[in-house]
Amino acid sequence: MAPDDASGTIAALAGTVAALGTRLGIMQGQVQAAATREALEALAARHEELAGLVAEVLEAETPKGPAAIDWTRLDPEARSAAFAALSLWVKDVLLPGYPNCGLRDCWANHRQAVIELSNIWQAWRHAYQRRSPDLKLALEWHDRWMPNAMRRIEFTTRNCVTHCTARRN
Repeated sequence: MAPDDASGTIAALAGTVAALGTRLGIMQGQVQAAATREALEALAARHEELAGLVAEVLEAETPKGPAAIDWTRLDPEARSAAFAALSLWVKDVLLPGYPNCGLRDCWANHRQAVIELSNIWQAWRHAYQRRSPDLKLALEWHDRWMPNAMRRIEFTTRNCVTHCTARRN
């Protein structure tokens, strides 16, 4: 082989190597971009999964509980059903558990007493009517909500000594 042929061959090989190096660089960039895309997609999927878990934990830790009853917005049928359910709770839960709570027999004749009782009933349900009763909510109900509501009810019905001074709302 002649020196010119060898240098031409070397030059051609050098050009081929350079072209292959360029193609290799492009391919490495494509592989890296694909890996980055895959990693980002996996990261996004994991983020969605973790966001769902966080939402579940927050929901479990801070359940909304039952809504307060707005007696002013109930139609007669809904009012009657809500009052029957409240009366049942008073009879089956409140009075047997707290016979000395000061609730007078005429409570149903006093709108404020009905509202107060329905509110503490909903708070009681929030604490106790769940898969696992919530100790913090139960303690708050016993220490805060029930005694204060009963004090207000007692004040509302204070004039009902022998006969109720109010008519049923």
